Amino acid sequence: MPHSSHKQDLDQISELWRLGRTPIKIGVLKNMLRAYPHAVEEIPGTSTRGRVGSRKQPRRVQRFDIESETNRLINCSLAPNTIQAYQRALNALAKFRDSFDLDHSFPIPLNHITQFIAYMSCLDMAPSTVKCYISAISFYNKINNYEDMSQLFVVRKMIDGMARSKLKRPDSQEVSVWIVGSSLIRNAFVHARSRTGGVNLGLHRIGVKIWWQGYGGMGIKDLESTIKRLMKYEKAPKYLVLHIAGNDLGKTKLGFLRNEIKTTLEKVQSYLPNSSIVWSQILPRTNWRHSISQDSMMACRIRINSAIASFVLKNGGHYIKYPDILPNSTFLKEDGVHLTDLGNDIFLNNLQGALEMFICSGSYTYPDTFGTSMCIS
Repeated sequence: MPHSSHKQDLDQISELWRLGRTPIKIGVLKNMLRAYPHAVEEIPGTSTRGRVGSRKQPRRVQRFDIESETNRLINCSLAPNTIQAYQRALNALAKFRDSFDLDHSFPIPLNHITQFIAYMSCLDMAPSTVKCYISAISFYNKINNYEDMSQLFVVRKMIDGMARSKLKRPDSQEVSVWIVGSSLIRNAFVHARSRTGGVNLGLHRIGVKIWWQGYGGMGIKDLESTIKRLMKYEKAPKYLVLHIAGNDLGKTKLGFLRNEIKTTLEKVQSYLPNSSIVWSQILPRTNWRHSISQDSMMACRIRINSAIASFVLKNGGHYIKYPDILPNSTFLKEDGVHLTDLGNDIFLNNLQGALEMFICSGSYTYPDTFGTSMCIS
């Protein structure tokens, strides 16, 4: 089309734009713009001062740009060292699969993960490195919306087993442990007597001697007097494990209970200045003593556990969690409070693993969950 005709059309468009009030035939305008693909970039723009300026069309965003920006944003959320470490983990997994003729399928099957852990153990890799590698797999699964097999019970237990197999007995001196709490502790003691390892949970090999003190219906108000009484019969322990306050939830306002627990723990610590306090997480229930609202009580349980664990850890203590004990009939008896045989087994396993880790490695929380961050490959 001749240049003069092009210029004439642009002049018409500019005039319509400037006048503003003039009715515009949209169909005609679209046809004019379609004839000149770049004309839209030359349409004058207006400002509040009435000055005519040039309005540039934004750059067209392609599919590649979106994919690239997605990866960039995820990578920016991670430290460079983390990205490098997790990429090494995925490379190691690929090398392992090649070595044993395993397919490179995704999501990563559970048997590939467990075999990969065993493979790294055979190579005598450090437990911390193995945790990092499993973290990489976990994040890769989550970021790609795959089912995450790396967080299953058997995987966590293999990681714990690696860590514990590397532990060394610190010395031959006896390590005294008191476990004090409600009827849950009394029942756990009875259950431990029939298990391999007995009431010392198999920890006699590292010099541990456990004194179980469980009292039905025990609440936080009973703790101070109980500790004073126990001090009359035994020397102060190295570790004081407290499983308490489940019977207090819902009885008073949450803030009051939180402060009452903290104040009581401070008093107990003053009586036993050389003992390390271990907060044993309040377990879930389906039947609470002071409330019928299951959701409200579970929320209170989480908040109290979080607040007291933070307080205890800040003051040099320790924290034991029980992520595998859930509020259902598999783990709880019909009363919705006390543990079944399976529940007691898991409870005792966590106590055993926690005490061994605290004594031999100096860690403060058990189980020590691994992180979940990585980049898209």
